[in-house]
Amino acid sequence: IAASRGDGVVALPNPERTVNETKLLLFKDDEEILAYKSKYKTLADLYEGNGTEKQGAILIDAHFAANAVGITCTGRPEDTEVDENG
Repeated sequence: IAASRGDGVVALPNPERTVNETKLLLFKDDEEILAYKSKYKTLADLYEGNGTEKQGAILIDAHFAANAVGITCTGRPEDTEVDENG
């Protein structure tokens, strides 16, 4: 987990955005991340609506939804600058 390596903050989707209008939750603590992970077992658990609405929300939040399932936090290829050493 990023926090244990001292890499900073992990941004994850906020499933309660209709209550406090905050799109993302920011975590620095491993225990908080593990509690979030145990509470929301699937991406669908993070979003409200029918299947199509949930799928649309996941696609809109793709980068942050990827964080929620443990995918490496990187920019899109077209947003990444690579120097001559790779």
